[in-house]
Amino acid sequence: HTWRNLVALGLPITAENTCLMGRSKADSVLSEKKGIVNDKDLRRQQINTGKADCYSPNKKHTNWLKPHQIVFQVGDNIEDIGGVTQENAKPAELLKRWADDVIILPNPMYGSWR
Repeated sequence: HTWRNLVALGLPITAENTCLMGRSKADSVLSEKKGIVNDKDLRRQQINTGKADCYSPNKKHTNWLKPHQIVFQVGDNIEDIGGVTQENAKPAELLKRWADDVIILPNPMYGSWR
């Protein structure tokens, strides 16, 4: 559904330039993996190491089977930021990163911000 919505909006997404990943069973096994703090960190790690299991309608995503560097994080949930949880978030430190490598979008409908 997300892929179709992005295409319907006219975004130029392809299997080569877009890695769409969703929550998996592996995301819930956090404490066993080094560098995993929140349930999205595993997916970030997979992007960084070239082991991303991306969705694409044609099942072709070989471009994502090589290491990539994440240079910017955008989200409406505190855990959209790598290595951050609701419990360990330090808003003053995150605000210093604003527009350098983090953008935080307000979302009045849901989320774990306090």
